Amino acid sequence: MNTFSKRLSRLVLLLLAAAMLLALASCSRRAPSTGEIYDRVVELVENAHALNTVFYGAGLPVHETDSEYAEIMQIYRDDPQKGIYEAVSERAMFHSELQIRAAAEKVYSKAYLEQVIYPAIFTGYAISDASGKPYFANGRYFEDGEWIYQYTGEKVTASVHLIYCFAEMKVVKPSSDKLCFVEIPCYPAGRPEEVRVRRLTLVLQDGEWYLDSFTG
Repeated sequence: MNTFSKRLSRLVLLLLAAAMLLALASCSRRAPSTGEIYDRVVELVENAHALNTVFYGAGLPVHETDSEYAEIMQIYRDDPQKGIYEAVSERAMFHSELQIRAAAEKVYSKAYLEQVIYPAIFTGYAISDASGKPYFANGRYFEDGEWIYQYTGEKVTASVHLIYCFAEMKVVKPSSDKLCFVEIPCYPAGRPEEVRVRRLTLVLQDGEWYLDSFTG
């Protein structure tokens, strides 16, 4: 083989190698198919429903301030938070902030938790009333080392429970290998005639998909 042929062969091999690298890079950016992500989405949405109730809906069972049990156990004696927060009952599914965080971190992305959920349920956040006047909204829960308490004031109420038609789920553009948009028909419980399409956002985090949006 002469020198020209050798150079040509090398060039062809280099071009083939470059094409393979481009193909691999393209595959790495490929959005997951609906089948690939189906089970995870079902798991996330179902777990999110229970958490949304804790975060924004009915919340956890509490020992009401004026209940006989609270009086007998003197739960609120000399408590500066009396009437503002009530102690969460031992019957609740969560008994500490740590337990709530652990459950939430199995469902939602770190960014969504830190930017949206945790300010609403733990630290509080600035908000405006109907007239535009700013005020500080208390976090829904706080812990004092002995009890975890739930806010008794104005609550952010989640929308009615949505029934998701997972069989009609589809991944939509502009999804990628790191950020995925899923559209799923759903309807309010008991009202199947009111079908709507809900778009959920998921992000890939530590090799697993997590919700990055509210499920309703």
